[in-house]
Amino acid sequence: MDYTVIDMEIVNESLNNLDSSILTFDANRLIAKNTLFFQKMQEAGLDNGFINSYDENNDKLISTLQVSKQTLLSILKNMEELDQNVRDEISSLLEDNNHSGSGGSSSSSGFADYSSTPTVDQLIDNSKSQLEQYANMSMSDLQVVANELLKLADENNTTLDKILSGEDYTLKIHSRLLACPNLSESLKTLIEQGNTDISQKTLANIFSGSSPEIIGLNDKTINVVRAYLTMVASNNNISLQQLLNDNNYSSVLKNYLGNFKNIPTYLNSENDQSIKDMLFDVYDGNNISNLNSSEVSIIREFIDASAQTNNSNVETYLNNNTNILNDVNDFGKSSIFLNSLTKFSDATISNVLNALINIK
Repeated sequence: MDYTVIDMEIVNESLNNLDSSILTFDANRLIAKNTLFFQKMQEAGLDNGFINSYDENNDKLISTLQVSKQTLLSILKNMEELDQNVRDEISSLLEDNNHSGSGGSSSSSGFADYSSTPTVDQLIDNSKSQLEQYANMSMSDLQVVANELLKLADENNTTLDKILSGEDYTLKIHSRLLACPNLSESLKTLIEQGNTDISQKTLANIFSGSSPEIIGLNDKTINVVRAYLTMVASNNNISLQQLLNDNNYSSVLKNYLGNFKNIPTYLNSENDQSIKDMLFDVYDGNNISNLNSSEVSIIREFIDASAQTNNSNVETYLNNNTNILNDVNDFGKSSIFLNSLTKFSDATISNVLNALINIK
């Protein structure tokens, strides 16, 4: 009997190499419309449509390669499942033979009917399972995902709004997460099995603030945001409403939101005592040379808000609280979210923050 044996390890390695090649090409390719030479050529009316055609064809090439990779994965998975089904049927037949002693079978052919088996395994809607994975993420894992989105926005010279809503970026997000070495294998498996647009929709939901529990937003962390932005507005001699809604202050707002960027790294610790010592230092003004004044203010606001929520003073909260790591984890996640807002459009930032802290 003629047959072919597929070395799945080599195939998977090849597909991973293809993934890396696509990402490398996408990250380093020349984008004509962003290049000064071609911009001048276009202004002079000499490009004859070349610039748009060049960029669009590269986009189509990347999308085609990404779709091809997903199709290959689906076909291979289907083949593996068919092989397993056949093995299971053979095992069942052997078992029946052992029981009957005559080699009989309950079916006329001895094998299942595969006429209805699809040639390409259909991807599924596992959005709920993917969302649950994000809900159980650590602060550092959420930081990894956010960094991938921010890099994708920078590489494409666009806002996070467009990355999380544009069809052109659906497969880019999907492939980017699958190729990320720091993402858990359990989440990667769900991403691989799910419809290719689930990652984009899920992350759009998370980073718009629509799933506050995933990004650590609760009464405590929201109070920190409100107090910090009120202080920023006061320091700039404007109202909080102006800071959030007046386009003249959009750059000021983004700059100050950017001060949340390093907070998760600073808060990252393995145990309660080291966190408590660090928070005491910041609150008392000790060992803070590696923090800027805004970062110090943000952390102090967090300590005050946490103590107030626990109906205690700062010293009692820091010394006696047994859930301080949970509080810090939520604060770190909300900081990741707030820094990500700097890559959104001005209108989106305003809408999200107004909804978040109930400023009309």
